[in-house]
Amino acid sequence: MTLADEIAEAQLFFSDPPKNESNTCEWVILPLLWASGYPRREIESRIADSTGQFPDYTLLPRDTTSTYYLEAKAWNVSLEDIHAKQALNYANHNGKRFVVLTNGQLWRLYDNAIQGLLGDKLIVQASLRETAQISELMTILSKSEVLSGSLKRIAFEISERKRQELLEQEEARQREEKERCLRQRQQELQTLFNNFLPNQLQNAMSELVLRITLFLSEQQGFEDISSESVSQWFSETLAHPLQREKSETVLPLPTQAVRLNQPIAPGDRILNLKDLQAIPVDGKNSRPLLLYTPDGSQIPVRSWVGFAEQAVRWLLQQSNPVPIPFEYSHANRWFLNLTQVHRRAELRRKFKIIKVNEKTVYMDTDRSGKQFLQDIHALCLEMKIAPEGFRISIEGTP
Repeated sequence: MTLADEIAEAQLFFSDPPKNESNTCEWVILPLLWASGYPRREIESRIADSTGQFPDYTLLPRDTTSTYYLEAKAWNVSLEDIHAKQALNYANHNGKRFVVLTNGQLWRLYDNAIQGLLGDKLIVQASLRETAQISELMTILSKSEVLSGSLKRIAFEISERKRQELLEQEEARQREEKERCLRQRQQELQTLFNNFLPNQLQNAMSELVLRITLFLSEQQGFEDISSESVSQWFSETLAHPLQREKSETVLPLPTQAVRLNQPIAPGDRILNLKDLQAIPVDGKNSRPLLLYTPDGSQIPVRSWVGFAEQAVRWLLQQSNPVPIPFEYSHANRWFLNLTQVHRRAELRRKFKIIKVNEKTVYMDTDRSGKQFLQDIHALCLEMKIAPEGFRISIEGTP
């Protein structure tokens, strides 16, 4: 049976579960491993080490650089940290890196090389209920993929993604802290203004009113103005309820992500998404500088990946639904998907995580600038949004 067939067969046990750990292994876990390319002789059961400890299964025992362990639990047993800790301790004692923990329903892959808490070592989790998830994980765990280094590759990719997420979280924290400081300073200034300015502006002999009077006296029509008339005007204005309400209004904070009236350097050009389809672009000789969205916002971008990410972020916030999964310029490879998979599992997976309104979307980044332009153009058409609404300022456009 194929892997897909075995997954479908295993999913039937949700309605008639295995009764114990032995049944779980024989009916669910082992069939999935066999379908993933492991001959029976390359799955050893309960082989003890020099200390008398042993895992439930040792995978690829003869290929010592690729050997990993699998700890099995009964179908109805919830996976706990203590189960993973037991298996990871065994792996650490025997100089191995990867451990799989499963009860047949839930599969977890741990990387013992990661420093930190137990939860930090968990790199992939898949549910048997989710066909796409379990298919991707069993493909990663297949004999051919493991021998080719799939576990190390996925561990590296996930490590890099977590590092990027931590970096983005830190940047977001710094932005929030900056905005908090700005709001606090505005409140402080508002208090200072309310306590200081009314008395100064209503006092005809205050330095502030005298300076205002001097400035006005130099303007046409104000040649005979007096400090008393200036202070009287402020007194009447400040006493008016509507004016006081306006004076106490806190001004909005400047938008951090959008810069308006961005200057255009000599030689740069602004082209809309449709016109860009007709010219050659790449990341070196025609670099994007600024994205103009259909609602008039201007967003600085540094690369074609950055352009695509910001365009997708904007589209995800529109009322028209974004079609996901979405594929256009690259056959067998999704441009946007809700999971980190492609049509063909063996294709290289390079994704950008985009989170908008509590929704997470994975954008394929293994594309050229031209392909990104084609993908966003096609996505606009699919969503019935005019592609011409997107414009891009490009440095060094031919």
